[in-house]
This record gives sequence, structure tokens and C-alpha cells, in this order.
Amino acid sequence: MLRLNSEFLHALGHNGFVARAPKLNLDQKVGAVADSPPYYVLCPGAADPVKRWPSGRFAAVAEGIFAATGMRGTICGSIAEKQLAIAICRLADAPLSDLTGSLSLEQFAQFAAGASLV
Repeated sequence: MLRLNSEFLHALGHNGFVARAPKLNLDQKVGAVADSPPYYVLCPGAADPVKRWPSGRFAAVAEGIFAATGMRGTICGSIAEKQLAIAICRLADAPLSDLTGSLSLEQFAQFAAGASLV
């Protein structure tokens, strides 16, 4: 994808663009997140609402994971996904935490890396 993005921008005349992976500072620990492994992460958002899976289906997945494994779940995403997270937490008969809008990209990467399932 980086190569394709670079080719696209070069075709638009941005010849100085160099595609590279983002540099994340993952050395800093996520202190605000109470994560007791094992846990899983749900990311229900999408920029286009048409591409979003219904909240009830995320709730059913959370219930299924909890029934099969006993793992607690956490919903992550931007503040724009807050209402989705609230709806999923209300619908699910499974323990879920809502961290939408509260993690930086670095914090999310670190938190997701510690999850058993994303």
C-alpha cells in the first residue's frame, strides 16, 4: 500500500513524497488502561456508516467470546464512535469497557498488541 500511495502521489506531481511506515512511540506504557489479560478489543467504527456492522452483531460477538473464553472486552475507536460503543455496551450481556476517544494512536497500538483478539 505504501508503494501504491507513493506512485499515486508521484502521478499527481508530488515527486518529493517518500512513503514510509509511521513511527510510533511504543516505549511509553498505557497507564490509564486497566487491562487484565486475557482481553480482546472490538473496533466497531467506519468512516462511512454504510460500511458499519450493526451494533447488535458486535454485541452478539462479545457475548459469544465471553461465553466461550471468559475474556473481558474493550471497545476502542475515536470519539466519533462513542455512540456505537454505548449501544454495544447496552446490548451485550457480556463485560465490556469503553475506551472510545480516550487513547492516542500509540496507546491504542500498545493496548491492541496486548490483546488476545482484535
